[in-house]
Amino acid sequence: MSSLSTEDAEKQHIHEHETLQILQQHALNGNDKSFFDLLMSIDGEDKRKDIMELCDMSESQFKDYKRDRYNEISFYEVGDNEISFLETHGNNLREEKNVQ
Repeated sequence: MSSLSTEDAEKQHIHEHETLQILQQHALNGNDKSFFDLLMSIDGEDKRKDIMELCDMSESQFKDYKRDRYNEISFYEVGDNEISFLETHGNNLREEKNVQ
């Protein structure tokens, strides 16, 4: 049995319905970032996957979103007889790995 009162359950249902409508608009308009930003506010991985399927959003679009979201930039730098692989993350931390 749910711990929500009937009134609270009704409010939650209306909120979820309105959120789903907004998600569908974002998906139809090709606003992937807005879609996934809002989708991530929904609890439950299974629920998010169902919504992605309902809105015809692919796993590859989600992977692109995650890549862009964390703003990872990777590149190789060559200098003084060594090659380094540098990663700059969204929080501006740099990780350097020597490549031999």
